[in-house]
Amino acid sequence: MNIQNLIKNSTENDYIDFKSKWYTKGQKINLIHDILCLSNSLSDNKERYIFIGIKENSKNKIKEFFDITTDENILKAEDIIQILRNYMAVIPGIEVFRININNKNIDVIKITPQNRDLPYVLNKSFEIKMENNKLKKIMKNAIYSRNSSQNTPIDESCEKEIAKELFARQRGEHLPPLERFKMYLENTNGWRLSQNNDLKNYYYNDNYKFKIKRIENENNIRFLSKINCYHEVLVDVGWGVDYWNHHKWAYDDFYTWFNIELWADETLIDTLTIMQVFAKHYFADKGHFVDTFYIPTRDYLGISNIKTKNDILNSYIWKICKILYRCELQSDEVFDNEEPSLILDYLNYDFIKNPSKYIDDNKNWIYKNND
Repeated sequence: MNIQNLIKNSTENDYIDFKSKWYTKGQKINLIHDILCLSNSLSDNKERYIFIGIKENSKNKIKEFFDITTDENILKAEDIIQILRNYMAVIPGIEVFRININNKNIDVIKITPQNRDLPYVLNKSFEIKMENNKLKKIMKNAIYSRNSSQNTPIDESCEKEIAKELFARQRGEHLPPLERFKMYLENTNGWRLSQNNDLKNYYYNDNYKFKIKRIENENNIRFLSKINCYHEVLVDVGWGVDYWNHHKWAYDDFYTWFNIELWADETLIDTLTIMQVFAKHYFADKGHFVDTFYIPTRDYLGISNIKTKNDILNSYIWKICKILYRCELQSDEVFDNEEPSLILDYLNYDFIKNPSKYIDDNKNWIYKNND
């Protein structure tokens, strides 16, 4: 549903608030309070909206529209973000844009909270003196929420059950197992390696029921120095021509692939295949003190419609690759602060985008023996 239809077909609710005009400077406290309430709403809608230039009749729900083009209190997204940062350590996503409806310009504040950051609270209190000389205060660490079309009063905190549900959502308890797993994978520093004999298990620190099992297959190892043509390294690893021109000098470079199993509450959720790449001398020549990386296998990149570096960075299998990389670094290694994504700069994206076309266009040389 587009924004215009959303406005026409909705009344004020747990993710929509209507305002007839922009907040004045003296109403900054109301702006903060409204954003907190919408961010902490238990709505299933991922985005929440404050529509400015609309007044809704509380009885018959008929809407009146006002053109806000000349409103002297208009704020940009960066203005709102700065206001929030003055009082909050973590803020939701904020966008501000304009739409035209019924020939009137309406401004939209779009709020996108993240479950991992719930509940949103102030890290310091904020108070102002009203025209009647009374103080109006929004409280540090108070949890404000929105139930139906009603905000938590500014001098109160939300009901205990709402607060409990917000913390449960922070832990991902409302999500299906795989989606919850993906939420935990966002925190790549929140995992640790536990190794018993030859078994490697990676546990999420805040919930040990979620773990990654590494299933080794020693028969899969291939030394790059023994590869005869570029096509062989392309179809397995997807590396660029630059590495192929180098590989004859890399006598101990190798790659191997293995399975990763995602487990939640002793239930197998998913199985993925990951590539381990050892290319010490290649990266040393380029000034990186790194030798072992993990990347998705070329087959995974193909079936997932991943065609660019950003596509890989945004995939949840890449988060697993980062976790493996970080968990296995030693604190005394000179490269322990390197970013593992640098290996993605050396992939052949022309091949990954369209393997058959790339091979056909370059068949005259990619099959040639390296000797």
